Amino acid sequence: VLWSGAIVDIPAGWALCDGNNGTPDLRNRFVIGAGDTYAPDATGGSAVHTHDFTSDAHDHGIPQAAGCPGAGPNPCLDGLDTNTEVATGTTDEDGVLPPYLALAYIMKVP
Repeated sequence: VLWSGAIVDIPAGWALCDGNNGTPDLRNRFVIGAGDTYAPDATGGSAVHTHDFTSDAHDHGIPQAAGCPGAGPNPCLDGLDTNTEVATGTTDEDGVLPPYLALAYIMKVP
């Protein structure tokens, strides 16, 4: 059950889900329904993420202006050097947390 009061005001017979008193530790967690995708008591997720990226190789033609070694009607544009570029990298870590309201999970205990 979600609790919106102060922790010290949790009613008798109930316990904060903090890993004590036979409760799961749900502090700083959200609950996802168990089923075919997620087994009961499974954990996962990450507080931050990054993205890896790779661009496909591609060429850039660069005019050889010095001396214009090309042939034809425009030797400065006919003589091109090509430079093959590939970019790879990883973004900085970033959080994925939407706006939230923090509540405590409590359980009925014997």
